[in-house]
Amino acid sequence: MALFDWLTGRAKQDASGSDTETVRRIVSKLNQIDPARARHLAAFAYVLSRAANADLQISDVETAKIVEILMTHGGLPEDQALLVTEIANSQNKLFGGTEN
Repeated sequence: MALFDWLTGRAKQDASGSDTETVRRIVSKLNQIDPARARHLAAFAYVLSRAANADLQISDVETAKIVEILMTHGGLPEDQALLVTEIANSQNKLFGGTEN
């Protein structure tokens, strides 16, 4: 499966037990969304957050861009996109590269 297909949701989602704690926490907050879609969005947000944290800090501009991407490409309303981004960024700051 191509990375772009996975990130954009074009690839079939596998509901395996390999979710990280971050993905599980975000999914639990997205309880109005189909679980497979919530899992995909959680992983998508976490990957975006990891990229933003490449320089060991996540700026307000990067955070706003993640929210925008989740809204435009993930189809989330702003409040959910903000929540998902906040959780992904917090988990990334706390655990960084130790949770893959």
